[in-house]
Amino acid sequence: DRFRKRTNSVLRVAMTSTFALDFFTTLAIAIMAVALGNGLINGTVALFPALLSLILAPEYFLPIRQFGDDYHATLNGKNALQDINGLLDTPESEPDDELDWRGWGSDSTLSVRGLDFAYDAEDGNEAHSDTAAANQSDDAHPALRDLSFTLHGFEKVAIIGRSGAGKSTLIDLLAGFNIPQSGAVELDGQQLTQFNAPAWQRHISYIPQTPYIFSGSIASNIRFYNQSASDSDVRAAAEQAGLGDWLGTLPDGLDTLIGEGNRGISGGQAQRIALARVIADHSRSILLFDEPTAHLDIETEYDLKQTLLPLMESHLVIFATHRLHWLANVDKVLVLDGGRIVEAGMPGELIGRGGPLSELIGELGGNRIEGYFNE
Repeated sequence: DRFRKRTNSVLRVAMTSTFALDFFTTLAIAIMAVALGNGLINGTVALFPALLSLILAPEYFLPIRQFGDDYHATLNGKNALQDINGLLDTPESEPDDELDWRGWGSDSTLSVRGLDFAYDAEDGNEAHSDTAAANQSDDAHPALRDLSFTLHGFEKVAIIGRSGAGKSTLIDLLAGFNIPQSGAVELDGQQLTQFNAPAWQRHISYIPQTPYIFSGSIASNIRFYNQSASDSDVRAAAEQAGLGDWLGTLPDGLDTLIGEGNRGISGGQAQRIALARVIADHSRSILLFDEPTAHLDIETEYDLKQTLLPLMESHLVIFATHRLHWLANVDKVLVLDGGRIVEAGMPGELIGRGGPLSELIGELGGNRIEGYFNE
């Protein structure tokens, strides 16, 4: 909604200024045409000079119109520079370098109590800074409120909720991008104030809705988490992620250049490259998925799901999604609404109870989840 209002505001100014310039240009040409016409009638102006002057008149006013275009381009550049400077001036949050942690295992436990997070109301962006986090004022926009949950071992946890419920915000918080204003975090008996800790992030693989594909070869993109992965490991990861058939159609295979300025790829191929990154690094035991199949067609999503499910074994998986078919493959559900956890538990226990999850299932297509049919 903010984007819509700002876009309409920019268009209003641009169209008004363009109309004003065109109007006065047209008016000036019209006045000139009337004057030349009177001159022709009175015999004070010859026909050829009059027609030539009238034809050249729009070209005379062309620099004024170009000035208007250049002025708007300049404003765009100034606004972009202000945003860039604002981002560069944003202080980085202090990482927790004191955490000494061996990694997530089958007996590990993560306990979160009373966690709150709010965005700065000025821009509404998911700023990765502790400045906004440290100043929870009346101008802040609360995104997560009083979140409490516990995760054990290699659980598969689905975060379910309507759009805007806070799913992506929670995933970003667990990844250490967002810094909470308040709350207590206990990881295997150690107390944390945030998840921006190298010892925690070293064991995380994060797959967002739109994976970051940088300019380089497919192999270098797959080595995103593990730069020392051998060629055979990269090739095996690509095959396991379902990229084999596509790579077979490329003359350069894994050496094909992709990303900005090289080669465009589809959303499904980008997600599979992100999966190959996870497969190529065996040291990370925590998987954070932020609706990785949200923008894919149903056939691509189904194929991708068959690749994801084996990968989830022996990992702590936290999966933000609004696709209900994933509920049949998870151990626990956290239902978010308005930034709060309104229901939590095993899917089989929650579905059919008439609670928030059942209500959400009814809104999104009814109780037609494989393995959890509600007669």
